[in-house]
Amino acid sequence: MTVTSTIGKRRASASTNILDDASLKRTVDLAERLAKLSPEDPEIMPELGPQSYIPVSGFIERTADLGPEARAAAVGRVVSSAVAAGRPAGDVFVAGYLEAEAGVNAIANSSGLFAHHRATSADLSTTVRTPDGTGSGWASAGARDWASIDAAALGARAARKAVASRNPQGIEPGMYTVVLEPQAVADLIPQLGGAFNARAAQEGRGPFSVRGGGTKLGQKIADPRVTLYSDPWDADLLAQPFDGEGLPLQRRVWIEDGNLKNLTYSRYWAQRQGAQPTGGGGGGAAAVAVDSAGACRADSRWWAARRPPTISLPAPNGASSLRTSSTSARSTSEP
Repeated sequence: MTVTSTIGKRRASASTNILDDASLKRTVDLAERLAKLSPEDPEIMPELGPQSYIPVSGFIERTADLGPEARAAAVGRVVSSAVAAGRPAGDVFVAGYLEAEAGVNAIANSSGLFAHHRATSADLSTTVRTPDGTGSGWASAGARDWASIDAAALGARAARKAVASRNPQGIEPGMYTVVLEPQAVADLIPQLGGAFNARAAQEGRGPFSVRGGGTKLGQKIADPRVTLYSDPWDADLLAQPFDGEGLPLQRRVWIEDGNLKNLTYSRYWAQRQGAQPTGGGGGGAAAVAVDSAGACRADSRWWAARRPPTISLPAPNGASSLRTSSTSARSTSEP
């Protein structure tokens, strides 16, 4: 739990994981003392008042209730399918990691704000190596709903990569055209986050700034097949519908058909520019259309799945306020 105290233009926070009355009082007192010692922040914004949120159903009971027997059975499916698919290379070595989690995040303040979101997640990954040590394959999957993860298919995919990658051949340094699988694309997308910051762009210090002033809004910045958007309600994401301040999030398109469509605005910069804050204004988030053959979809945990041409990512998170984030269930298994 984190308590934030604001005194005039001074603000500070203190955190605790002990929730009895005495500990909470000490945390509040500490936040207030730190706030009085903090320098004034000329860009500080008042705490938000009551907000309206469209709920996201990201909590799946069967994921929260995933027990050791079910996890062990999933590990067994990974191993058996990997061994079968890797047989052309001999007795392959299989390792991996399974994690299931259920938690809640809540934000409340003395101005009447209350935001609350429950979510579950399950992640399964495996690495398969050939006995001669020259071949290695990796595969992963993640979802809110554990039932949507095919453990056997995961193990087989990693094993096929291991078999195919045996005895690699060296190539000369140079420029090569490559096709990235969904997970690889999802790992690259977060690098774009800060690029959409409106303040950086408008102050001439961002990748979407224009020499001499202005931004690249409306200009082509990518292949026409690329579309980037964020949507907390996407069925494959089911992400938190508010940012770290409690500001409601919306579906937003950042790049459309290769053209820069929007930039992210913090509450302060939006007020300065007469714009609407986007939530998570320090960065940005989005979706990528890779090509007409089908692309991938991923969220902030970088889950990926096959689907027609887009990947979507939720935008990143950002008086006295109270913030709680607790994990009600968490379990891990290793093959």
